[in-house]
Amino acid sequence: MQIIVPYLFCFVISSVAGWFVESAYRTVTEKKLINSGFLQGPFIPVYGFGSLIIYLFYSLHLFDNPVVEITIISVLLTALEYVTSLVMEKVLHVKWWDYSNYPLNIDGRVCLLFSFYWVLLTLFSWFLFFPLINRVAALVPSLYLGIGSAAVVAVMVIDLFYSLAKAKAFDAIIKRLPELLEVRIGLPRIDLRRFNDEMRHMRERITGLRFMYHIPSRWFSVRMKESIDRIVQRMKEHEDGRGQ
Repeated sequence: MQIIVPYLFCFVISSVAGWFVESAYRTVTEKKLINSGFLQGPFIPVYGFGSLIIYLFYSLHLFDNPVVEITIISVLLTALEYVTSLVMEKVLHVKWWDYSNYPLNIDGRVCLLFSFYWVLLTLFSWFLFFPLINRVAALVPSLYLGIGSAAVVAVMVIDLFYSLAKAKAFDAIIKRLPELLEVRIGLPRIDLRRFNDEMRHMRERITGLRFMYHIPSRWFSVRMKESIDRIVQRMKEHEDGRGQ
């Protein structure tokens, strides 16, 4: 138990710290309040898993050469980022980040610049973050620290299933938008003014549902764009059919 506790604590603190830093960065750059994670709570687990990889090397001293060690860590973190992007896209049908405009990227999921950021994160964790975590952990009895960390991890797991269920329910609504709009405006006889009015009202209602379902803004924006694209495509198909 005492061996596992530091890793649990590291995972929890890093997941929360990663959420805070990324959300703060996006809030400043996008000039609006942003929850950068997919979960409802203040957690981004990929930072927790990445920190665990670094902490494993830090605590076990697997290599004598620090350059080799940091290089291996950076490769592993880049692989983690790639796999996380792939899994989230398969599950949520949304590309959560896209580095396609950055040089030396792989499928837009990873790129050289952000791999370099992983190197900087490794150095920061190694020399500042982990020593601080160890000092804080030394002040709390191992039993209490373990129970507290395990409880937070349990909350994160529950949050994950809750968020996935909410996203699935909301996605079902989004997918029905083209059919619902077609019924309301009668696509065989399109009135452009009526179409624009219905689109505006429908977007307002869906935005309200987004907040009710606690759907992340990034996921919502992508899914709404896809739905609108399908609506426009349906309109085009009907217009083409009428013209023949």
